Order: sequence, then C-alpha cells, then structure tokens
Amino acid sequence: MDVMNLPKYLEFVGKLAARLSPTLLILFTLPSQVLAQSLPMEISIKFPKADNRGTPERTGAGGGRLINPAWPPPKATRGSSCFQLETGQLPLTALMPTQDNLGQTISPTPTLYWYVPQTAAKSGGELVIMNDEGRITYKTRLKVADRSGIVQHTIPATAALEIGKSYQWYFTIICDSEDSSKNVFVSGTIKRTTLGSLLDNYLQQATPLQQAEIYAKNQIWIDTLNSVAKVYTQKPSEWEELLTSVGLSAIAKEPLLDCCIAEPLP
Repeated sequence: MDVMNLPKYLEFVGKLAARLSPTLLILFTLPSQVLAQSLPMEISIKFPKADNRGTPERTGAGGGRLINPAWPPPKATRGSSCFQLETGQLPLTALMPTQDNLGQTISPTPTLYWYVPQTAAKSGGELVIMNDEGRITYKTRLKVADRSGIVQHTIPATAALEIGKSYQWYFTIICDSEDSSKNVFVSGTIKRTTLGSLLDNYLQQATPLQQAEIYAKNQIWIDTLNSVAKVYTQKPSEWEELLTSVGLSAIAKEPLLDCCIAEPLP
C-alpha cells in the first residue's frame, strides 16, 4: 500500500466500518501495527451526537426512567433530599450520553459512573441491576464520600452481562434508612453488544485513548468513558472534553473519587 495514501485509506475504512454490522466487519483486515502507527498520539475524544442529549431528565429525586415497574424505588417527596445543592449544581447524575441514561458496552463487567453531590446520607448508596425479565442479578451497598465528586463501580464477574441483553440499573442514595420515600435515585439501561473480531484485535493493540476513539465511533459509551478514565490523571482535558461532548460540562471538572467500597447485600 502506498504510504502516502494510508491516512485516506484508514479514513475510508473507518467510515465504512461505522455503517457495517459487526458480522461484516470481520471481512476486513488491517495489520494491528498499521493501526497503532496511524492513530495520533494526541486524540480528541468526542461522543457522536444523539437526539435526546441533555441533562434535564437524567437525574433528580425519585427520577429516572423506569422500564420495569416490579422494583422501582419509591419516589422521593418534595424537600426530602439529603443533598444541599448550590445554585447551578447538578443533582445526583449518571454519567450517560442521553437523557434516558442508555449506554452500550462490550464488557461483561462494565464500570458505571455517577456524580454525587455532597450529601448528609450516612448509609451511602445502593446499586441494583435487573435483567430484562425483571430479576435482580446484582445488588450492593456503596459507601459515599463526604464531598462531591464522581464515584464508580465495576460489576463483578459473578453478575456478568450477557451479549445481546439489556439490563436496568438503579443507583439510590439512602437519605433515610427507615423511610425509603425520602431516598434519591437515578436509573438507566445497559446493553451489552459486540464489535466483531476485527475491532477486537485492534483494541488489544491500542492505547486507552485509541481504544476510546474506536468505542466512541461505534457509539459504545460505557467503554469510551472507562478508557478515558484510565488516563484521567495524566490527561484530564480528554475526560473534560468527553463529558462536555454529551452535555455534562457542569461536572466535567469534578474529581474522580476513590471512595466507594462495595458491601454485598443479601
């Protein structure tokens, strides 16, 4: 291949791959070392635009999109929140690219992220994950920091997601352990998908930011976010740019907190 035409060829393959199903993607081959050499060292990570992007419906007391009514936490009553928000500060917010908090992943054990304002809650938070049949597949209690910031939790292998399945999650801050109507929660959906063997090979050779670029172009939000989080300390501007691209600029500079120890629940 003419080296001078390599960038154009890669651009063509990228555009074509974005329009093909994962099954068709495996028909194309490109040496992994070519991919590594062609991707720039400085990468701009922005997630593709979505029609329902924005923050108003992402979060709030008793908020969230309830797909399965078998286990919705009670809606919080007015004035019951254990958060004291400053003017313009976002409430409990899932780091998701759309208002309905829908995100895709190729990982069986993805990491989820939430912005938690400073709270007086003593019992921390609770994460519940349900499959598309309404069965709880995972439940855990998370300790919450005494300051605002972004918390994260990785779903363990014992609750691994299945390819092609959608899962509903609920993240609840327990404001009152005796009155659940005073708790605040946010909910959303994870769908596990696949990219096909071609891109899987690329990802194994790529750096975290190169991986993030591949995930973003294929609209795999959860893995895009997690890849950028891996280099958050070294490249915070990439993290800020990614969050800003999905309407989360208000929390783009909030710290990633290493705070939240999981406590399994029965």
